[in-house]
Amino acid sequence: MVTLDLIADPAEHVLSGGVLSGISLGKLESKETKAVEVPLYFLCTGRFEIGAEVRILGAPKDVRAGASRVRVSVVEDG
Repeated sequence: MVTLDLIADPAEHVLSGGVLSGISLGKLESKETKAVEVPLYFLCTGRFEIGAEVRILGAPKDVRAGASRVRVSVVEDG
């Protein structure tokens, strides 16, 4: 069993349409993928970093099964 944690930075300018930590992904086999949708709402323009960390249930807290980050630029429409 694995779980997903999402991290938004700067967090005070991002709202989510669901939970961002401890999202259960169930049991995944090696090389298996799973899509998860979590709506994010940016409260202002600017640059943001969204991180994702996957952890195995029962493993030490400092052990990750995987991690990734993406940078987002939010600009005014129009």
